[in-house]
Amino acid sequence: MDVSKNRVDKTQSSLLRRYIKPYLGSILIASLCSILLGLLSSFLVSLLGPSLQVLMPGQSGSDLSFKKLLGQNIGHLLVAVTGKESMNASELIAYLPGMLILVAGLKTLASICQSFLWERTGELISKDMRHETMQAYLGLDPSIRRSEKGHQIEADLSSCITTDIKLIREYFVHFYGGFPRESLQLLFLTGVLLALSPRLFALFFLFVLPVVAIVNRLGKKLRKRASKALSDYSQLTEWLQQRLLGIETIKHYQTEEVEIIKLKNLTTGLYQRFVKAARIKSRTSPSIEMVGVGALVVVLYFALHAINEGTLSGSIAISFFASLALVAQSGAMLGRYFNSNREGAAAVKRLLELQTFLFENQTEAPTKDPASSDTEHAQYRLICQQLTMQYAKTPKPALEHFSYQFEKGKIYCIVGPSGAGKSTLFQIILKLVSPQKGKLIFPQAEHEEEPPSIGYMPQDLLLMSGTLAENISYPLADGDKTQILEALEKVGLRDFVEGLPQGVHTQVGKEGLGLSGGQVQRVILSRLFYHHYPLILFDEGTSALDPEVEQIVYQGLQKLKDLGSTVIMIAHRLSATEIADSILTLENGRLVSD
Repeated sequence: MDVSKNRVDKTQSSLLRRYIKPYLGSILIASLCSILLGLLSSFLVSLLGPSLQVLMPGQSGSDLSFKKLLGQNIGHLLVAVTGKESMNASELIAYLPGMLILVAGLKTLASICQSFLWERTGELISKDMRHETMQAYLGLDPSIRRSEKGHQIEADLSSCITTDIKLIREYFVHFYGGFPRESLQLLFLTGVLLALSPRLFALFFLFVLPVVAIVNRLGKKLRKRASKALSDYSQLTEWLQQRLLGIETIKHYQTEEVEIIKLKNLTTGLYQRFVKAARIKSRTSPSIEMVGVGALVVVLYFALHAINEGTLSGSIAISFFASLALVAQSGAMLGRYFNSNREGAAAVKRLLELQTFLFENQTEAPTKDPASSDTEHAQYRLICQQLTMQYAKTPKPALEHFSYQFEKGKIYCIVGPSGAGKSTLFQIILKLVSPQKGKLIFPQAEHEEEPPSIGYMPQDLLLMSGTLAENISYPLADGDKTQILEALEKVGLRDFVEGLPQGVHTQVGKEGLGLSGGQVQRVILSRLFYHHYPLILFDEGTSALDPEVEQIVYQGLQKLKDLGSTVIMIAHRLSATEIADSILTLENGRLVSD
């Protein structure tokens, strides 16, 4: 899906409609199946009373009145259709079993079809939601990402992609699938009840009215508490991610007990939220069932009294109470759907807020400067013009008026004390933050302000769960084995990898081969060599390497330079400055020498 500001939805209903639109065909078929299911269920219970009536002793060979079997309303309709007032019990015995089997079979097929279509469509919609939300997040303006609101969005993103969208999927299946299905069945069964005995139906309806008030009141409370519970869940997810990344710091300072207490406080708060929501959910269905049982007892009393007086036949009573049983079943299902729908509605609201923020803060597409010349700066790979970056709540800029022209086929080493602005410069080049002033120019790119593919060696190294080959050729799905081995050779890992049972196809990561810090660093380095990036950023890239392997890496960088790559390094080691063509010194965010 394309991500743009034009996609911003104003309401929760417009958000859902946009995701539902591509699947209207499946939804239409599922809805028709739901209608058919309601009709067949009503027809089936209407036949139950007559079926039992004809099997009673003494009925064989006698004529049975349609009006006594099915009531005045339905009986009158059958008289009009068949032209007969009654039918022989023997004929009914011959027709009814086959008719019951046929109706039950069609009802089963309709139920299977509509259930599968709703579940399938719900999964497709949740997949689209995850993809589009993540795509919008990746396109978020870097400067917005570092804001207080941006940090909150990042904290909510994980739980939204997982928990919230799962709740929305259930909400869709229940609200658009289950709710209409059960409502249609209730509507058709209500018609049957009304046709069988208007008097008994009126009594039942008067007792069911309180259910509406009960459900409405409990639903409002449930939606509010579900929203708060989801917010607490986001905080727990963020806390867990931070602690997993900082586990070494926790171990170093031996703060395990402190973190356990923090986790206990978070989970306790989350537990209390869910308990409050569970109390409401636990009261909904029993309240509906209690009212329903009370109504059933009253109706049963009047039905038995009518049978004794001869104003109601046993056949009609059986069909009426069979219909009531299905009404109770549908009512209980609606109660459960109502609970989950309230939670789903809260999740839809959170997704809407998240997507609105993401879509409204996308990175603007760069525009070509008509006055620029591709040949004017042809010898340069990157031009920095007056770059200035100051983070929020800091007294002075991290980088101030930085201007420099990085030529093709050269190695640059940036040095300076901590806080000098080295990492900020890299973040600007990588488009991780946006400077308040100045701009970057990448000559001969399609858009001069849009960077080409940049190779990056960060300080914090992380391998994906996958094979060594996949990590080296990333982001390409299928890498060339020969080129992968050549890249490994340049970082001194070829012999090690070829000695593994599965070679470059060895799994690494959580469930695979464990590598040392230096080996992980060299795998990331081999990715730079594999792709021959035109611009390479090297952030303390040899910090975990021994001197011998370090020289192998530097030789590889020299080869990349000879092929035309521009290498910009941040390093404290003297050996790094020895291979540099130019050394840039930063102090207090300013370039002081080059």
